[in-house]
Amino acid sequence: MRFSSILSRFAQLMLLVGGLWLSCDTQIVFAQTCTGGTVLDTLNWDDATLGWQSSMNGTQGPHTLYTDNGVRVTVTFANTCGGAPATGTYVGGTPLLGTTPTIPAGVVGDMLLRVDWGATNCQIVTTWAFSVNGSAYTVQNVTLTVKDVDQDTFDDRILLTGVTSLVRGADITSVAGGGHGDGNPNDCVETDTDCWITGTWSSASSISVTYNPGPQSPANPTTQRILFSNVTMCVNPATVPVTLSSVEATPTPQGVSFSWTTATEAGNVGFHLYEQSPGGWRRLNTRLIPSHQANSTVPQQYSYDVANATGEWFQIADVDRYGRENRHAPFRLGEAKGMPSNPDAIDWTKVTAAPTLQRGLGASVSSQEVRQVAALTAGTGPVAELRVAQSGLVRITHQQLLSAGVNLSGIAASRIALTSRQRPVPIRVAPLGAFGPGSFIEFYGEAVDSLYTHTNVYRLHIDPTLARRIPEDTQPIPATAPATFYTETRKVENNRLYSFAAPGRDPWYDTDMLTYTTSNTWTFPIEIDRLMPGVGSSNVAVRLWGVTDWPATPDHHVRLELNGQPVADKRFDGAADTTLQANLSGSTASLKEGTNILSITLPGDTGVDYDLVSLDHYTITYPRAFVARDGRLSFTAAAARFRVINLPTANVMVYRRTKTQFKRVTQVVTKLETDGTYSANFRGERFSHEYVVSTVQAMRLPEVTPLLQAQDITTGAAQYLIIAHPNFIKGLTPLVDARRKQGYQVRVVDVTQIYAQFSHSVVGADAIRAYIAFAAKNMGTEYVLLVGGDTYDYLNYLGLRSVSFIPTLYAPTDDIVRFAPVDPLYTDLDNDGVPDLPIGRLPVRTETELTSVIAKTLAYPSAGHGRTALFAADASFATDSDQAIAQLPPLWNVTRAYLDDSDLNQARTMLLNTMDRGVALASYVGHSGLTVWSFDGLFSTGDAATLMNAGRPMVVTQWGCWNTYYVEPHYNTLAHHLLLSGDRGAAAVLGASTLTEIATEKALANRLMGLLVQPGQTLGMAVQLAKKELAAQQPHARDVLLGWTLLGDPTLVIEP
Repeated sequence: MRFSSILSRFAQLMLLVGGLWLSCDTQIVFAQTCTGGTVLDTLNWDDATLGWQSSMNGTQGPHTLYTDNGVRVTVTFANTCGGAPATGTYVGGTPLLGTTPTIPAGVVGDMLLRVDWGATNCQIVTTWAFSVNGSAYTVQNVTLTVKDVDQDTFDDRILLTGVTSLVRGADITSVAGGGHGDGNPNDCVETDTDCWITGTWSSASSISVTYNPGPQSPANPTTQRILFSNVTMCVNPATVPVTLSSVEATPTPQGVSFSWTTATEAGNVGFHLYEQSPGGWRRLNTRLIPSHQANSTVPQQYSYDVANATGEWFQIADVDRYGRENRHAPFRLGEAKGMPSNPDAIDWTKVTAAPTLQRGLGASVSSQEVRQVAALTAGTGPVAELRVAQSGLVRITHQQLLSAGVNLSGIAASRIALTSRQRPVPIRVAPLGAFGPGSFIEFYGEAVDSLYTHTNVYRLHIDPTLARRIPEDTQPIPATAPATFYTETRKVENNRLYSFAAPGRDPWYDTDMLTYTTSNTWTFPIEIDRLMPGVGSSNVAVRLWGVTDWPATPDHHVRLELNGQPVADKRFDGAADTTLQANLSGSTASLKEGTNILSITLPGDTGVDYDLVSLDHYTITYPRAFVARDGRLSFTAAAARFRVINLPTANVMVYRRTKTQFKRVTQVVTKLETDGTYSANFRGERFSHEYVVSTVQAMRLPEVTPLLQAQDITTGAAQYLIIAHPNFIKGLTPLVDARRKQGYQVRVVDVTQIYAQFSHSVVGADAIRAYIAFAAKNMGTEYVLLVGGDTYDYLNYLGLRSVSFIPTLYAPTDDIVRFAPVDPLYTDLDNDGVPDLPIGRLPVRTETELTSVIAKTLAYPSAGHGRTALFAADASFATDSDQAIAQLPPLWNVTRAYLDDSDLNQARTMLLNTMDRGVALASYVGHSGLTVWSFDGLFSTGDAATLMNAGRPMVVTQWGCWNTYYVEPHYNTLAHHLLLSGDRGAAAVLGASTLTEIATEKALANRLMGLLVQPGQTLGMAVQLAKKELAAQQPHARDVLLGWTLLGDPTLVIEP
């Protein structure tokens, strides 16, 4: 979880510290610029709901003045003045505000410090400390101004400890012995505007101000006063880029062995390890321990051995892409802390064994849905679909169509047509006359380049009005010499890694490259063949992007070598993509036949601690001979004549292609060569065209799918629209019947029908979004439910064979996450980034899972929960949870399981026992990952799978990061276990599918929790109303407006 406003509210304070008074007045905000991904924040003394309590009187602290949004701010008074030396007396209370001596006129919001000095050698040291999860939290560019507003002549001294820079007014001077003050006792009085000093700390986890008498002060002076301004600072909005699952330090004969696991990492570059020593915390690793993957939802395991570690207490810190550290709570030698992440892997073999599951996305086709065309000699219309996954020449024969269930026997060849996205496609049908044995259809097929599929869908018609034929070039072959080479581009794109933070349109990439302050090199092979040296030009290009983003500019430096020779050198800045390219014609580097080695070097000389860059893909362009590969060759060139060799047969087809025209070259002369292969000679053009050469045997074979029987999905009412994968339509009957009895007009729509009618059968989320918009406008849709799970690995790059039943949309939700799964975006009807309809998803993968989740959904209203609720909270989140509880009506019976109030075992026992009894509503707030609540392991997937609340399912709200991420292909998330563990767990789970900010989640929670339990209010409408209200004030809170997701039935009601 993230936070961006850690100090937006602070306690009104008024303290007496041995005669020291603090009260709150004026607001002063200093202009300040934050860089490197940090955001400006202000500690406003007069905007507070927490603060000094009477129980703090008489003690020096540390006192917790702020505990909210996961952040704790404490103040400590070290007092050597007053009637009780070393301890002093501390009194708080608003009745003392405005008492004599009054705050200077016109001052509003500053903190007034009033002291009655008991001796000239005493002092008051005030220290503010910032922490997260019990560990020091570092803020950047902290700025504080102190003003002297005495009403009498007295020499004050102010010492700002550890400041980076100081600016002072004209009447403030340096004081002997250190610090600054009003060196002329007559200068600083209440009305003086030149008695101030401003300090800036470049980074600090605490700041201290010492106030004492200066060297010219008299003994036992009268009451003195200074003012503290508001404090401004730059904070990291992604305070916790890592969900740490476990950590352990084990003693070894050589020192200490460290091991830790992470559940998620977002913008995380690596780790540091620290040891507590007499002089403070000492770093053990000499350089950064690199992350396995900077952006990952897959658990990662780490180990690191330290020979010189002798301490008992240690800390681990994750380091983000801006170079900022987040230290986690200390852990002790020999004690395992947290819960190792050992998620439950998805059994895709079991999922794909479903008898009606179609290959990849989409649905199967039953025999009843096949449109037979044997008798359609007089009819017209589409009869089949041809699916093409690779671009190139395509041929389908009569026999191949017949084997796929499409019988065109006897159909006049002139009536056969092909379309792509409703546009006629030129084809060649041969021979002329009636289609039958020996007939074929030939065309150029183009694959799709999208996140969801490479498969384009062409529709085969019997419709002469759509029939287009490929024109022919029948001109003779000229007697000129054929061209000797063309320019080939060889692209290597290894989609090995997935990053939700990748720039551009593609989240897949090749390699992460990390270096420190020394040079590091990575090598990549690239194969080229039939190189024609000494002619044409050659080029190399590498696309990559920066991950780290330091304040230094530029912070990336990349060098490129080819076969050991330097070819390019580039510096660039920040988390942005770039292309490193070079023309090799004038370079000493030379290509060679076979394997060439591309070397990418990060010199580590930009002045930053480390440099992390990701490689997307690389290409080499070079002159190549006209030699076919596997019986085919495509090239772009300009020449009067071409000769292609290495063809395995003499049956060769040649086509010439431009953006507007596709022609078959009929004059092709083939020749048997001495090596047993064939060459093909044919005519070219003096302008550059693309040529496609192929033997008949090497032509692409499309996948033939008989046309689905079209269903009416565009008329009638669809108040409650359910979009389902066909595997699950039959199993929806109990839910549909129940909702119809409640008065809903329910419409169940097969997602494959949506593809067929809204994207010409090409699979993708855009078709679903277009259909939902249509239904909302024309069919009265008020609720949407998606039925079927999803995976981000649509193209099986990971080799898991995961299945997307209903694909989701992806969108950026902050400056890190650019590919967040965002079902709510489906219902953004006016493209303003705010959902307009309630939407939910049942992320089921099997019919058994669907049966169980529907049974729990229907059992929920009569489960006998009463108004019972469980609220769990991570350490430092008790206040947030209590604020959510305050939204519930007073009749609700709430059980709390807070890590702030008890140890882990007690909190877990309370949480699990309460869940096992079954409650209407369970809520958690705090740090989370895909499989766990809190770093300490308050609740995990293992717990969810073994709950005992059969017959009494819960509704669960999760206020943390990633806990409802429903596209992970490797393992089942916590939300999946809660929903899909038979008759136990939850009927609905709500939470984040992305990295979220605490402030925005809190803002949504304070609007939502009361709505959820209003009588008759549905889950979906409660979420929708809360998001609309939040969007009116925070329209850019995309992390929750789009990323906060309902997994469950949006028409489910908590309070009937």
